[in-house]
Amino acid sequence: MSRVVQRASNPSGETATTGYAAVPGTTGVAAITNPVSVIAFAGTHVIQCTWSTASTAAGGGLTYDVVVVAGEVLSFGWNRVRPTISNRLQMSIEWRTNVGTISTVAGPTAQVTSATNSDATTWKQENLTAPALATVARVKLLSVAGTGYANWSIASNLQVDALMVNAGATLQPYVDGSRGYLYEWAGVAHASVSTFYTPVITLTPLGDAHPCPRMLVVVDDLPVVVASLSLYRTVGGRQFRIRGAVMIDVAGGYSTLDVEVPLGAQATYRAQMFNSADLELGFTATAAATTDSTQCWIHNPLDPYGAIPISVEVPSAQSLTRRSDGEVFYPQNRVLGVLISGPRRGLAGVDLYFSTDTISDADKFEAMLGGYSDDDQVVPVLCIRIPATLSRLPGTFFGAVLALEQKPVDVHMGGSLIAWQASADEVSPPFPGIIVPLLTRDDIDAAYATRNAIDAAYATRLAEDRDYSLAGTA
Repeated sequence: MSRVVQRASNPSGETATTGYAAVPGTTGVAAITNPVSVIAFAGTHVIQCTWSTASTAAGGGLTYDVVVVAGEVLSFGWNRVRPTISNRLQMSIEWRTNVGTISTVAGPTAQVTSATNSDATTWKQENLTAPALATVARVKLLSVAGTGYANWSIASNLQVDALMVNAGATLQPYVDGSRGYLYEWAGVAHASVSTFYTPVITLTPLGDAHPCPRMLVVVDDLPVVVASLSLYRTVGGRQFRIRGAVMIDVAGGYSTLDVEVPLGAQATYRAQMFNSADLELGFTATAAATTDSTQCWIHNPLDPYGAIPISVEVPSAQSLTRRSDGEVFYPQNRVLGVLISGPRRGLAGVDLYFSTDTISDADKFEAMLGGYSDDDQVVPVLCIRIPATLSRLPGTFFGAVLALEQKPVDVHMGGSLIAWQASADEVSPPFPGIIVPLLTRDDIDAAYATRNAIDAAYATRLAEDRDYSLAGTA
């Protein structure tokens, strides 16, 4: 479950006693307060029912009213129950309309010891369906006749805290909007329903050539406090920031295409979340998936539309070398030297052999490293992705290619086969915040005649932003 809604609007009595009522019992007099208490489960206050006149029969305690809808399934639970006298208590749910009782569902009964806490492992009722016409569920915790029963005495009290009411057949851990950045009040704090968000990453591997094999990454269920995020991918112990998803503004959710995901290797993603002041809030849970392909794909990182599948010839990456710069020094009177070195560097001098069999792909390959005009100059770094089963090269290899040798094989005979040779050094990719967007506003506008048509086609803005079937169509 990625989102849990707390249906009790005043679950811990932090600022008021709204919704709670005392049930004094026969001849008893009792009142509800919300004192500060060291036994509080949430916040610092509890709800307390205190007797100023003793009861003389079972049935004394307290209640809380929750707004419900007929037909919905709900679960209820108290996370803190503590009486000052030992007693026998019973929890129950009374279904009500605005004019009276419909029915009551009896719940757990237990003997409780004075000044001892009990919790939702005892005090819960799950998988209850609100009957027809029900508008209120009255959560009751009352003394009941039987072994361990005692009358409420003068000055005795019953303290409760952290009521949880949620939709569904299973009681969820306690929620209120003041418990952290993943929790939100729908309105006034401690006087409205609240929600606990568990941001979820959903991954969809896409193996087609639109423009190349990629991973669709969707982050859903972000709380309002999350104003931006950065996405990370980890493969084989190496972590990369996702291009175009660096401190990106978000509103409830986000989606992007990772066109640099390795092929044939499991990739693990997580998102780092920030508030509007750019302060880190934490990370989402991880998600992992594999994008499969039997071909090698290559593109300039700043132009994913120029990606092409390319044949990798046998001599490629047969020798892989990583150097560490350093020098051995021999101090006076020492037999063995001392190594002074820097960090180990990336791969250097990787020999690459490719072939293309169409003039179109050959032209695109050439264009990845720049053309002749000033406007066609680019950073000569290639993103090379060879399937994991075919090479020991890193799954996403960013290679600086300063010279690309083209060897036409049969062009002189009217063919189109061209062999290519290059030597590449592993380098950092261009800053991942820079990207040519795959899906643009122009793509959306070109597909629909009016703004109303766009609104009718998508249920949410996030759904519109991730309709990558329209990418590049403008």
